[in-house]
Amino acid sequence: MANNSLLQGLNPQQEKAVVHAQGSLAVIAGAGSGKTSVLTKRIAWLVSTYGLRSYQILAVTFTNKAAAEMNKRLVALGIPAVDQMWAGTFHGLSHRLLRRHHEAAGLSAHFQILDAQEQEKVVKKVFKANDWSTEEFSPKDVVRYINAQKDEGRRPHQCTTENAIEAFQREAYEAYQSLCDQNSWVDFGELLLRCYEVTKNNEEIRLKYQTQFAHILVDEFQDTNDIQYNWIKLLSDAGQAVPVTVVGDMDQSIYSWRGAQMTNVQRFVDEFANVGMVKLEQNYRSTHHILACSNTIIQNNLQRIDKNLWTAKTEGDKVTLFEAQDEKEEAVWAVNQACRQHQK
Repeated sequence: MANNSLLQGLNPQQEKAVVHAQGSLAVIAGAGSGKTSVLTKRIAWLVSTYGLRSYQILAVTFTNKAAAEMNKRLVALGIPAVDQMWAGTFHGLSHRLLRRHHEAAGLSAHFQILDAQEQEKVVKKVFKANDWSTEEFSPKDVVRYINAQKDEGRRPHQCTTENAIEAFQREAYEAYQSLCDQNSWVDFGELLLRCYEVTKNNEEIRLKYQTQFAHILVDEFQDTNDIQYNWIKLLSDAGQAVPVTVVGDMDQSIYSWRGAQMTNVQRFVDEFANVGMVKLEQNYRSTHHILACSNTIIQNNLQRIDKNLWTAKTEGDKVTLFEAQDEKEEAVWAVNQACRQHQK
């Protein structure tokens, strides 16, 4: 595979991101700026230019579908042994690591993963065993509390209690975790937290992966939570042991309600070693009027890394404003607009 062929069709900023040296890099990728192509070609560039093997790359994607698409593109680019690359979601990669090191993680070889419904059932078992009233305290609220604490890396003894409700929730968390540990049950939050703990507390395992991985890449970095950020920081020794490439955009963060910290993009720039930065500002999806409106709105965001989206497309239709009374009226309006466009 000729390196130059990887750069065909890329704009100057995309090319700059792809060919950046092996050191750490923050790619600030605006909406519709071709970040998937850049991320994939950066992996291919690292392999073809620096001789990295597929198993030396850890690539974290937001969904399993995104990981499959990445693998498909890498195969098309002629990258060998793509199936040996550590590519997947944070949960999927944590699962893989814990299966390999279940003893060090304090788990049985056949530990069971709890989905959201199963997790709530376990909490209800804890309520029943302790004769707690579900009318006074909600099992769903306890589940949300447990997940929030795990996303921030806190075990029951590390949780603060400022009132009676928080004191109860911490007690419920402790009882729930005890039952899970007895049965080797692992919920989604536990996958991340226990993976972080075994990486932190077991130097042999940490050094094993710091030696194995030659580069770590993380997509949608604005949607990472504290435990995910800290695991990448720990695993890479803040970029000193393993260089890290992150792709993200603080203006596109939509998951704060489930613990995502958009400021992780800025934290990465500030806390990791020798971080370069490339901004992808050319948009291939929208017209000029749409981007002008978007830029005007997002420049008011208080926490952001500044960028200015632009496009080579025509001006297009002007943006119209529709204020709906509720989500149903909004949906009907959107469908009607789509139908009108389809009929043109």
